[in-house]
Amino acid sequence: LCSVSSYRAFQFDIANRIYRPHRDVTACAMFGEREDLSGKKIYGILLSSLFISFGSNGFISPAPVRAVEEVTAQIPTLSPSLTAADLLKNDITPKVDTLNDILFVLKLYPSYAEKGDYVSIRQSLRQEPAMNLRKTCKKLEKYLPDNVQKQFSASYASMIDSLNEMDVIALQRMQGSGLPAENTEDITLSKAIAATVSNYEKMLNTLSSI
Repeated sequence: LCSVSSYRAFQFDIANRIYRPHRDVTACAMFGEREDLSGKKIYGILLSSLFISFGSNGFISPAPVRAVEEVTAQIPTLSPSLTAADLLKNDITPKVDTLNDILFVLKLYPSYAEKGDYVSIRQSLRQEPAMNLRKTCKKLEKYLPDNVQKQFSASYASMIDSLNEMDVIALQRMQGSGLPAENTEDITLSKAIAATVSNYEKMLNTLSSI
């Protein structure tokens, strides 16, 4: 005999010890509550083909329970095993999504340059999501097929060079060096931004085949 509180503790322990997603359903435990024929709540554990029921007062109930087959029907069907391609896609997709988010940020830079907002250019490179650019690319490289990896790595190197140049120019402008005349375009910075965005898009295009 056991109380409801000790039953719950036992339930938690059974789940930890027995439930494993990769095991056959007969090696799993399912817990729940329902009403018996008299309308009282009963609590149950389905362990393999054994159903143990507990009454609403916390003790084993003599009331009849539904057939085990009806209870086992409530257990969800296990998903088929993922293929290697599925697993690869699961690793790659979130990283590509991050890179697309960073591209959106980079495309804001022409408007920053037009307003002379050099601070926003440099700050956004050091905030989410752009601050994760290098780390994301390095992690992504590990999952790419050899032919794609070579193209991606080369494009990444070109993109980083142009991004670093843009960052340095923005810093120089913040320090008052090379500022354009009033109401004129900062051609040097604009070209650096355009090169960064272009090289970034080329890098992303190398991933289109996966």
